[in-house]
Amino acid sequence: MLRALRAWILTAAQFPRKSTADLRWLEGICFALGMVSMVVALLWFPGWQTAAWILVAMCWARVSLLARKEIRRRSNGDR
Repeated sequence: MLRALRAWILTAAQFPRKSTADLRWLEGICFALGMVSMVVALLWFPGWQTAAWILVAMCWARVSLLARKEIRRRSNGDR
């Protein structure tokens, strides 16, 4: 199940036809959403909801890291 979820996340985070500026914006907004959702989960929700929101926050952070990786790849001229 976790492998399938990981594979889905990795294939869902494709960045076709996005400019580098769009990717930088996406990286920043995803990182901010991840941190905000983690702080809200830790301060507000009790029990299992905390674990669910932390998982969501980790997914946002992963998308941010994938955007950063794509920016680096494009800046190096790799295709």
